[in-house]
Amino acid sequence: MQIPIDCVHQNVATPSQYVPCFFQWLSYFSHCFSWLLRQFTKFCRDLNFNDVLRLWAGFKQLGIGAVESLASATLIHTALSAKTRPGQPFDIKFPIIIENIKLAKHTSDSGVYDDEAIFTIHAHVKADALNSDELDELLKSNRKAGDFKNWLAASTEWKLLYRLGKDVNGFLPKENIRNVYDGSFFHQLAKQLNNTSA
Repeated sequence: MQIPIDCVHQNVATPSQYVPCFFQWLSYFSHCFSWLLRQFTKFCRDLNFNDVLRLWAGFKQLGIGAVESLASATLIHTALSAKTRPGQPFDIKFPIIIENIKLAKHTSDSGVYDDEAIFTIHAHVKADALNSDELDELLKSNRKAGDFKNWLAASTEWKLLYRLGKDVNGFLPKENIRNVYDGSFFHQLAKQLNNTSA
């Protein structure tokens, strides 16, 4: 699948510059949608060839399979497009407008990342990392009553981050979570996967 890159410029988007259908795997990390979206956009643009963004190359670089990527993108775009385009008519491409991505933040999420809070409260085995059980505890503590759809969204987002960012001992280090916020996580993961396969 190839999508023209002209919709994304300088990590800044105006209402007319949106991310087309099937772009946003990054939306999994909705606890900081706007910043993470821009970081993943930049990561994928770094893989640019002849002004065409090759999404499958970006997904492959992160170790995500084509079927999971397509399914995730389809769900995300159908769920978030209308939220990021308030008052606009239906668009069959289900675009997500970058500058409005904050409107798509869901409840029952972990909240904005705090250097210490989630680890102080939920990291019982290692002070600077979360294991699978501790991650489940974090997710359960942030649930809103009766908010089943968003429980699933938050769980999916964090479980994917856990799967991609955990170490060999099954811990998701604080540093990996922090690196998601500055965008370096995507580059580090792609480099690590590339070195492993070489």
